[in-house]
Amino acid sequence: MQLSQILAIAVFVFTYVLIVLKPKKLNEAHAAMIGAALTAFLLLSPYQVLEALGISTPAMPVPLVTTWNVVIILVTLMVISTILDDHGFFEYCAYRAIHASKNNGERLFLYTFLVVSFISEILLISSLATASGLITLDSLDTCFFLPLQQVL
Repeated sequence: MQLSQILAIAVFVFTYVLIVLKPKKLNEAHAAMIGAALTAFLLLSPYQVLEALGISTPAMPVPLVTTWNVVIILVTLMVISTILDDHGFFEYCAYRAIHASKNNGERLFLYTFLVVSFISEILLISSLATASGLITLDSLDTCFFLPLQQVL
């Protein structure tokens, strides 16, 4: 294996460990940014970074990225989801769905579906996966339900 491959694996493992362990005052977004910065500084040449940012270089006169609309939308959605998660919005929605279901599994499924649908209408369709995942996990956490126990 080459040194760059070993370094890439080390950066990946370090970033993954940061995301899984969640040290104090370091959420998943910060861990991902640290991993991206390490990748940019340790694994990429300056020309590759400039090309990825959409700046033309002598090696590539036509940049790969010509519009930043999609990137800006994705970053905005990640920021919105992180802010809502940090302030307990998804946990509140999960709690309300559980409380309204009154220990009925079918009603809980229906209310979770309605909450996720409402959030997808407010935000964008792209954030639906993030929101539904967080609401489902918060619902399971609030009910003290461990999915792994049901599988085993």
